[in-house]
Amino acid sequence: MTISKKIRKHRLEKGMTIDELAVKVRIGRGIMEAIEENKLVPDVQTLLKISTALDIPASEFLELDHTGKHHHKESTNNKR
Repeated sequence: MTISKKIRKHRLEKGMTIDELAVKVRIGRGIMEAIEENKLVPDVQTLLKISTALDIPASEFLELDHTGKHHHKESTNNKR
């Protein structure tokens, strides 16, 4: 599950709107929407604020899937 899907899942479980989460994280609604739509990968500071607002550990966003890959756009673009 991608970071964006995890954020949306937890937000909905908490019964929060995008607006409410954006206010708690102190970012604009459009930015929050872009994060949830996987159009923007949040920086570490924003991810920490999101995890605090959703009352979940930040490590939740960094867990590996069954293939051993991270779930965000940057990890799929690594060049060796």
